[in-house]
Order: sequence, then C-alpha cells, then structure tokens
Amino acid sequence: MAMMLGGYLLFCLLYLGAPLLAMRAPATVPALWPDDMIPFMPMALWPYLSQFALLFCAIWFAPDNAQRTRTFYAMLLASAVASVIFIVFPTELPRQTVEGAGWKLLYTLDVPGNCFPSLHAALAALSAAALMRAGRGWAVAVPLWVAVIIFSTLATKQHMVIDIVGGLALALASHMTVRRWQAGAS
Repeated sequence: MAMMLGGYLLFCLLYLGAPLLAMRAPATVPALWPDDMIPFMPMALWPYLSQFALLFCAIWFAPDNAQRTRTFYAMLLASAVASVIFIVFPTELPRQTVEGAGWKLLYTLDVPGNCFPSLHAALAALSAAALMRAGRGWAVAVPLWVAVIIFSTLATKQHMVIDIVGGLALALASHMTVRRWQAGAS
C-alpha cells in the first residue's frame, strides 16, 4: 500500500509539475473528423473519473505479484515518458464552460494541458492488461470499462483522438519495456 501511495504521489508530481517546466507555449491539439462527430457530454465526467477506481483495481486485483509489479512500473514509466513529452511539446485544449461541482473540482485539481499523449488512455490500457489476466469476470468487464473511459475522454473534450492513439502507443511501449526489464532481471 505504501508503494501505491508513493507511486501516486510521484505521478502527481510528474503530471502536475510538467506544465511548470514547459519549454514553450502549449499548442492546441488538432481535431480530426471523429473528434468533430463526438459532442460534448457533461455527464461523461463520471466515467472519466472512474479511471481512479480502475487504476486501484489493476494493482489490487492483479493475479500475482509479478503482474502487479509489471503494471505498477509500466504505469510509472508511462507517466514519466508522458511528462517529458508534456515538458518538451506541451499541448492543451480549451476548457468547456460547464456547471457542476464535479467539473469545478476537476478544473481546480487538473491542468488544462498534458493532452498528448493521453495518460487516461495509457493507464487504462495498462490496467486492462493486468486485469484481463485476473479472471473472475474481469476479462469481460474491463474491456468495456476501458472503452467507456476512453470514450469519456473524447466526450468531455479533455482529449482528442490523436491523444488517445498516442496514449495507447505509450501503454504498449511501457508494457513491453517493463516486461523485457523483468525478464532480464530474472
């Protein structure tokens, strides 16, 4: 549990600190045709925020310690690589005008940038990789949960399709790197 807390604090430091170290003004992420087809859906905030529960489940319910360790380190690696990208090539999206306590909290605690690559997509995909091996219904529920989370990033206009593609590529690279590292350490 202490490792999870330490990892989350490191994530917060990397994610929230990156905009303070940005090497240039943030660029606006370009919208592609699928982005234009997805309307802003304020209620998608709740699946968007369910990401935190998914991340916890991925560590807590991982089928074994090797998978738990792999997932934890892949998440940290993805966060570190994304933070470097956020610093070197900062991106942002304009925030929507919306009412509600949930939105107010999100806009207060989150930064308007750090769009590409999407850590929401990367960390959700890494969570799925762990939980799909856990059995007990996870193999059915997790792909749906991850799909809803990824769609929610688009419907809340927190990310664009290109961010999602970048996040999924980052997840794959992080997973493979940590898997190779674990294999070499054995």
